[in-house]
Amino acid sequence: MFIGDTVVYDGETFTIVGFTPISVTPAQIEIRPLRGGDSLWIDLAEVTQPVAPQRAALSLAGTEPRPGLTSSHE
Repeated sequence: MFIGDTVVYDGETFTIVGFTPISVTPAQIEIRPLRGGDSLWIDLAEVTQPVAPQRAALSLAGTEPRPGLTSSHE
């Protein structure tokens, strides 16, 4: 997780705005609601990252001509 990432806590969506030093236990993060408002510190283990929608991969069309199509160069 990085500052600026979106996480879900208690059913709401928040932005990460800070982390405790690595030597502090339990690890905590500072989060701020996306809709605005005061930030709060919570244990890192209490948040989840939302699952991003799966995106289709782009691919280039093959160079083979499709049946029934003719080239304008012929």
